[in-house]
Amino acid sequence: MKVIVEVKGLKKQYFAGRGLFRKEADIIRAVDGLDLTLYKGKNLGLVGESGCGKTTAGKLILGLIRPDSGSVKINGTDVFDKCKKKRLLLKKSAQIIFQDPYGSLNPRMKIGDIVLEGVDIFRLAKKEGREKRLKKLLGLVGLPYFAKDKYPHQFSGGERQRIAIARALSTEPEFIVCDEAVSSLDMSIRAQILNLLKDLQDNLGLSYLFISHDLNVVKYISDQVAVMYRGRIVEYAESSLLYQNPRHPYTKLLLSANLSANPDERKRKFILPELDDKLTKEYKETPPPLEEVEPNHFVQPC
Repeated sequence: MKVIVEVKGLKKQYFAGRGLFRKEADIIRAVDGLDLTLYKGKNLGLVGESGCGKTTAGKLILGLIRPDSGSVKINGTDVFDKCKKKRLLLKKSAQIIFQDPYGSLNPRMKIGDIVLEGVDIFRLAKKEGREKRLKKLLGLVGLPYFAKDKYPHQFSGGERQRIAIARALSTEPEFIVCDEAVSSLDMSIRAQILNLLKDLQDNLGLSYLFISHDLNVVKYISDQVAVMYRGRIVEYAESSLLYQNPRHPYTKLLLSANLSANPDERKRKFILPELDDKLTKEYKETPPPLEEVEPNHFVQPC
């Protein structure tokens, strides 16, 4: 299979303290040695609690922020290449759908201008072809053509997320980061957007990095799942393997907190302090590399 995204040793840290006398405790390791591989036409789910580094990882992969070390390649090209032309071409082939479908849209722009903004930047259509392209993009996400003359506040949350998806598709990308793309929507609309994303993938050959804290959503849409804890991947496997046989304590914690459709089902509940008690100081500071515990199932020993 063709590799679309390859991430190696990616690190990004921030300083919580100020002044000359910062302490080691003031360093926040948002992403701490991330390794990921995403294949063409496949979905990789990135899961973990809030603050574990998922969104920072997504922004690093797209080059929206620079890492302290490590590399990211999309279609074999370094995202942080010094050549401005190469970086610009990567922005065409890789896009993002944000969590907030209202905050990510300019309230002063009409929908047609929002959707075609990338088309205009990359000069993908001449004046006479813009409207035809716009009509196709709106149709792909299930919106009527007359929506082009309205503003974001005139649409529901689900409709606004469809607009954001149409904008992401406008440059004909191969790879899209979905950063909590359905978490702000109610359940019925969430299912519609997930089905739309799957249909678009089948029709357009897209690859998704699907960032979420909702394991039910990730299970539905992802081919592979990477579990992130303290800025690192602690378990990585095919979706079916991970859900049937979780190995790392943190993965078990996440699954135990996941709501079941069966109200009579009871699970052993883990809590975060209980997990922290299991992990030594050495493990937290210098975690060991992943080990393959069964075919295509990798776990960080602890």
